[in-house]
Amino acid sequence: MAIFTSDIGTDSKRVADYLYQLNENLTYMFNNLTPEDNYSEDAKLQYIARGKKISMIEQTLNKIELKVQDDETNYNTSIRLLSNLLTLSAETPEHSSTVALSGDRITLTTGKFIVNATNLTIDAQGNAVFSGTVSAARIIASTIDGGSDIPLIARHGYIRLGDFVVDDSWGRHILQSYDEVTGMSTGDVESGQYLLWAGYGMSDTGDGIFLVNTGQVRINGTLVYKGQNIRSYIEDIVEEYINENGNE
Repeated sequence: MAIFTSDIGTDSKRVADYLYQLNENLTYMFNNLTPEDNYSEDAKLQYIARGKKISMIEQTLNKIELKVQDDETNYNTSIRLLSNLLTLSAETPEHSSTVALSGDRITLTTGKFIVNATNLTIDAQGNAVFSGTVSAARIIASTIDGGSDIPLIARHGYIRLGDFVVDDSWGRHILQSYDEVTGMSTGDVESGQYLLWAGYGMSDTGDGIFLVNTGQVRINGTLVYKGQNIRSYIEDIVEEYINENGNE
């Protein structure tokens, strides 16, 4: 910083002239003061400013800091290095991002996290693709989609594996084909409801086999055993019995 000294004695005119000169010098000094004037010999500073753009490199015993700032666009980036912490930050009028590295953690604060690597990609919408195995003690997600070959879709109250789904839309857990043709239910069904069924809804006549929780087995259609219609088979046996034994 500028230093001013004088030996003017007690002459009033000389004192007045000196004070005027001192005022001019102080005015000039404060109008042209640079950041270096406020730093001691223990601090090293490089500071460049032009218009509304500023860059700074500061080095002290405890830290090193780099900063680039544009006050016209309100962009601001900085790197701060301490003995136990490294931070990187970028600020814009719309968003800001910060990465902090300490001994036991890395903290990232940002708007959108994007990764483009050979083994992992994450886009701006949060869609992630891993080339390896994902291992976790617990996975919580609103929807899990396993692809199109053998689809695996899981969300609250609904799971689909291939053409079969587990659904609780009817107030109980049901495992059935997606078209409801084949399925089974747990034991908490109400009276008259199906425990096990096959062929449901495949015809207008309601053909199918149904195991009802009342202990009934309902067959709405033709029951065939070894290629023979069971009803015709029974009727043939009855007719043969009648022919052999009369009306007895």
